[in-house]
Amino acid sequence: MVVGIGGGSALDAAKAVAGLLRVQRSVMDYLEGVGPELPYEGPAIPFIAVPTTAGTGSEATKNAVLSVQGESGFKKSFRHDKLVAEYAIIDPDLLSNCPPDIIAANGMDALTQLLESYVSIKSNSFTDALAISGLQAVCNALIPLYHQDQEQHRNREKMAYLRYLNCSCQ
Repeated sequence: MVVGIGGGSALDAAKAVAGLLRVQRSVMDYLEGVGPELPYEGPAIPFIAVPTTAGTGSEATKNAVLSVQGESGFKKSFRHDKLVAEYAIIDPDLLSNCPPDIIAANGMDALTQLLESYVSIKSNSFTDALAISGLQAVCNALIPLYHQDQEQHRNREKMAYLRYLNCSCQ
């Protein structure tokens, strides 16, 4: 079993590890636009995601976004349905040590994903209701959480709720 704890990049790395441990091939063999782009057949080992930020929604997607730094660097996806976390543990208190700049960046990421869900040609009344609920939560919680105003626990709960919504809307 692989347990990923952290922000989106940490969860994506853990997701890739879970997908590759039994396969014994390099991730470069599966990345879109890099190498041979082999079809992934698995099996992945069980993966549990524990997000400590409130934005990327990595625990709900089949993508492991990976990057290589430098002049010939890239940012590409290792993508397959078998890479989705088996369980996600979403705890608002894990946001308590998140710095304000990360809160802001992740909050804008969550906002963007909710907007994408709402305007998607595949949206429906159910996903629209979830997206609207999330947009209300982010509007009420993001700025006070960033400024570390009163009711921090309640604001963290609202931001954790966005993670749940991103899981439901994708």
